[in-house]
Amino acid sequence: MSSRGVSDEAWQIEGEKDRDVIWTAIDDATLEECDAALSHLDEEGFIYYLPAFVDLAARQLAAGVAEKSDHFSSVVFHLTHISDNYALARLKRLTDAQIQVVTEFLCLVRDHGGFDAKSADAALRLYWETPEAHRRTLIYVP
Repeated sequence: MSSRGVSDEAWQIEGEKDRDVIWTAIDDATLEECDAALSHLDEEGFIYYLPAFVDLAARQLAAGVAEKSDHFSSVVFHLTHISDNYALARLKRLTDAQIQVVTEFLCLVRDHGGFDAKSADAALRLYWETPEAHRRTLIYVP
């Protein structure tokens, strides 16, 4: 039983609802409704659904509606606030190709200016454009 009184069986049933959903088939309205989903997905789910969230955020930026979107802000937050092992462990599962897409997205955010530009710039300099972004582990033995 969870702290909110939800049984393990209920969690399992909810988790199975989208088991066969292909991320490319998720419509924008659903992604907008789930702007906090990235906070609650496990590592596997985070990596699987991240492309859908980034795709919509990039389109919102291009359309000039990013500043009005909770979805956009959530995506940028999850890609720029890498201050703990929880966040870092999720990002360490990305492939080199996925890292490149994230880097390109954050470059767009930085170059666009606005509220999230400084966060994107800092994350690029301190993580995404460094060799650390391509290391697959959190523990290093010298």
